[in-house]
Amino acid sequence: MPPPAPPILPPEVRALEDAKIRSYRDRIEGIARADGDPGRAAVKTFGGMAAFRGPDRSFVYGLTDADLPHLEAMFDWFAGVKPYVQTVAHDAATGAAEALLARGYRPHGYMAVLAGPAGPRSPDAPPGVAVRALDAPEETFVDTYVRGYAWDAVTAEARHRLDVAAQYAGAPWRLCVAEVDGRAACIGALHLQGRVGFLANAATVADARNRGAHGAVLNWRIDRAAREGCDIVASDTAAFSGSHRNMARAGLALAYQRVRWKP
Repeated sequence: MPPPAPPILPPEVRALEDAKIRSYRDRIEGIARADGDPGRAAVKTFGGMAAFRGPDRSFVYGLTDADLPHLEAMFDWFAGVKPYVQTVAHDAATGAAEALLARGYRPHGYMAVLAGPAGPRSPDAPPGVAVRALDAPEETFVDTYVRGYAWDAVTAEARHRLDVAAQYAGAPWRLCVAEVDGRAACIGALHLQGRVGFLANAATVADARNRGAHGAVLNWRIDRAAREGCDIVASDTAAFSGSHRNMARAGLALAYQRVRWKP
């Protein structure tokens, strides 16, 4: 008898995974277009997997048991570099987990994937907080991004700052910045893809936290997604983090979790 077919991800999970993959694909391809060096940034698909070679780290998303026949080709493409891998915490990825363990990978935390309806949100923000849209990843966006993610001096060098601008330049992106007491404090990035708006990135500078800027940026993106024709918004973040709690307060619910695998 042939072996049983591997379980298949539920359609709603597959749709949210695809949303994450498409947003990250646009980011890496943006760097590749701006940089012109395929050695620094490249994307390749193997079955249902998307492999990303980035300037700092390499990642794989979408690995399930159905992709095991493509595993060797995927690792060969990375040419000796072991990428970080994320798998859905689901029966459809138990064989994938065993294959990663056999290669020396170990679980390294969990990502919560949240989703909810897009819809109008009040433009009101906490006192002293104001959100404005950006037409492009201008210097204010890049600078707040770098400070919000607390990049060290080496990472924040000019080439990496250009990478940030390149990642979020393009038609699918809608960007904003929240100002606290007149100073840029938090950025937000929304990726549009049909009926799904993916809340890709938000980061708040350390001295402006706990003022409501992150929540204001979150509501701006949910509202903008609805205005752009989306009926679903989704995002991912470290499980049970402050971002997770903020998204839950904004009406997004836990859809599933991913396992982060470290080589």
